[in-house]
Amino acid sequence: MPAKRSLLSIWVQAARPKTLVAGVAPVVIGLAMASTAAPLVWISAVLTLLASVGIQVGTNFVNDFADWRRGADQPDRIGPQRVMQAGLLSPRAMTAGICLVFGSVLAAGTYLFLHSGPFVLAVGATGVLLGFLYSVGPSPLAYNGLSDLMVLLYFGVLAVAGTWYVQVGQVTMHVLLAGAAPGLLSTAMLAVNNIRDRDQDQRAGRRTLVIRYGLGFGRWEYTLCCVVAAFVPVLLWLLGYAPSWILLASAGLVPSAGLIKEVWTLSGPGLNNTLAKTAGLLVLYSGLFCLGWLL
Repeated sequence: MPAKRSLLSIWVQAARPKTLVAGVAPVVIGLAMASTAAPLVWISAVLTLLASVGIQVGTNFVNDFADWRRGADQPDRIGPQRVMQAGLLSPRAMTAGICLVFGSVLAAGTYLFLHSGPFVLAVGATGVLLGFLYSVGPSPLAYNGLSDLMVLLYFGVLAVAGTWYVQVGQVTMHVLLAGAAPGLLSTAMLAVNNIRDRDQDQRAGRRTLVIRYGLGFGRWEYTLCCVVAAFVPVLLWLLGYAPSWILLASAGLVPSAGLIKEVWTLSGPGLNNTLAKTAGLLVLYSGLFCLGWLL
């Protein structure tokens, strides 16, 4: 008989902690960049980080709940167990969790709005709205192929730009450019997830880009996301926005060559490790980018 699990461990599982680097990385990059332009306001920095992660956690909660109601998550799913499908949380509990998380995000966003301006509130409120639209409504983003664009923007360009704006009070072109790289690597995580789950997604009625345009498209999407992300620091350096040390971040993406090979040769459960290693690649890139920017 399996040991009874704690309620905390179930909520942690529902949050999908292995993917949360997508919400952390762009904020850390934005803070590192902003620290060289103005003294950091630490309470705003912490609230920005919590809001970014909160949007991702809330989106995951809504996705778990919505897919359970649709019957999209089956016991034979390849990816990690979903708590609603497994009966680990009640619908009432998950609804309360969604309200708590997104309510906290809006509270943090209100503080940041009062201290930074309307741009931050617009980004945060839209992020919460998209967190719902990712999984619910007549044409959820996760089901119509638009989730890739959402990830690129909200876990890349807008997250870095929003973090910078909170600290500096404006948005510049080099910040938008820098935000493209974490967004691309997070999109690569989504691409390998969609390649892995292609058959299951098709049965559930999802129309991801991999299903719409085939496995080859998904593999090229992953490849180009990694390659273009590697060129972002090079471009920042060539344009005079960053010191040559920023090229450390590009060097940190050299291991992506092996992951690209895996994406082109593996399928199904064989891509679980590739997904985990892609998340690790985002961590490595972000750390090296911050180091290179600050040196």
